Order: sequence, then C-alpha cells, then structure tokens
Amino acid sequence: MSRLPPIPARAADTPEGQSSLRAFERLCQIETDIETAEIEIASIQVGSRITTLKQNIDRNRDEQMRVAIRTDGVRAAPRPSPPGGTPGGGRTPIPREDPPGPGTPLPGVVEQPSNHLALVQAVDQIFPVENACAPPEGNGSFDFLNEVVRRLKLESSRWGFGCNRTNCSETRTDQVLYYAGLPMPPPSPNDNFYNFDIVGSICGTNPKPQWDLKTTPGNGTSTRWKANR
Repeated sequence: MSRLPPIPARAADTPEGQSSLRAFERLCQIETDIETAEIEIASIQVGSRITTLKQNIDRNRDEQMRVAIRTDGVRAAPRPSPPGGTPGGGRTPIPREDPPGPGTPLPGVVEQPSNHLALVQAVDQIFPVENACAPPEGNGSFDFLNEVVRRLKLESSRWGFGCNRTNCSETRTDQVLYYAGLPMPPPSPNDNFYNFDIVGSICGTNPKPQWDLKTTPGNGTSTRWKANR
C-alpha cells in the first residue's frame, strides 16, 4: 500500500501547481521503486533460505549414504544366530559344522565341549570298562570305546578316536577326541583337538569310567585325532 497522501482532487494550471504535481509524481515513482526493491529483497531472502535448506538436505542425504555404506560393511560380518532361527535375534553365534571350502586347522575355533561323564557311565553299564583294555595294551575289546564314540557322534561329527602319532592304526583304548578347528568335516588324522580320558587305570586292577580333560588344542600330545577306529 502507498504511504503517500492521495493525489489532490485537482492540480492548478499554474507553474507552481505543475511543479508540485511533478514532484508528487516523482515521490510516487520513488515509493514504487522502494516497494519493488523490498519485494526483490524479500525474494532474495527467501531464495537464500531455500538454498540453505537445500544444502542441509544434501548434507543429510550424504550422511545417510555414508551410514548406509558403513551398515553394509557391518552386515558383511558374521551375525549372531537368532533364537529359533528368527532373523534379528541376539543369540551367541554357534560354530558352523560345515564351513565351505578348504582350510587349515585353527586352534580354539570352537569351545571345549560339555562334560559327558553320564554318557560314559551309561555305556559302562552295557560294556564294562573292565573289558576295555584292548590291544595293543591288553586282550579286551573295543566295544566300550566304540559305543561311547558312536553316541558322541550323534551330537557332533567333531568327535572321534585317538591314535598313536607315529602309528595311527593303533587306537587309544581309553580316549575320545573332539576336533576344535576348521575345515569341516575334520581332516583325518589331525592334531587340533581336545583330548578326554574316559577310563581311569584302564589296564590296571580297578578301572573306572571317568571324564578327564588331558590336553587342549595346540598344547602338543603324542596322540592324533581320527574319524574312525
């Protein structure tokens, strides 16, 4: 809206009146110019705000892209196994039994297995350990050892027999071994295992079933792991 007073109802025809009229017209033009300038300034301010907003949007989009890239990198790593197989769970990862491709046995890839004394004692009721002193140490049979390993293999193919390092055809009659590395299935024979003694004093006067950890992976032993007796 114009801030100048309204145009007079009539303008005098005198030089003074015409001069006043021209001055009035110049004032009107000045006010118009001022209003136009104000509009242009407002437009510039709006444009500046729009430019700033666009720059903020661009920065936010770039940051989201960087986050997405970092997220993709995290997704490439192994994820915890979900409860019941539901995606997005938080259960502790369980070592795979069948990782693809060849590999070198790595000590301590899997944790030490749980205690299986109850299983050993149950087999003792069927095949007494008194008869477990098998060749070459004695004249007993491998029935006790075979049954223990058979039952353990129902849990995991990592379970196996122990054999003499220099002659793997000789089976340790009182030991079961748990393969602790990669690849799977376990290479036979190999040196990466937990070794459990399952018969105390096997060829002595008072043998008894037991569950005693003898060696852990990487600690050296005269025994090797093998899949079959």
